[in-house]
Amino acid sequence: MNKEDLEKLSDNEINLLISASKYKAWCIENKRWDDVALRNYEETKISMKPHEYTDYCNSWGDMGPLIDEFDIDLQHDYVGNGLKHASDIGDWHYAAHRNILRAAAIVYLLMQES
Repeated sequence: MNKEDLEKLSDNEINLLISASKYKAWCIENKRWDDVALRNYEETKISMKPHEYTDYCNSWGDMGPLIDEFDIDLQHDYVGNGLKHASDIGDWHYAAHRNILRAAAIVYLLMQES
């Protein structure tokens, strides 16, 4: 999914994609990525309800650890347009939004796809 596609998603859809990507990463890390895990991953992306996962787009407690772990850089409105900016250090994924956590969540997802 490219940046433009991610920017069109709702907060809940972004939260769901992050939750699913973390599940996939856990399965791979623990050598449990098989047909069952893949099916669970796909079903999880479709079936999770907003209250069943963390709110990365609106909670510092949820998104903060990912911002720290993945060295996502945050910049507050420095040109006076009300937008906050998030980017990564290495591949220069970038997003801007009035909600800095949402911008950081989009950058995190872009990093996972590269």
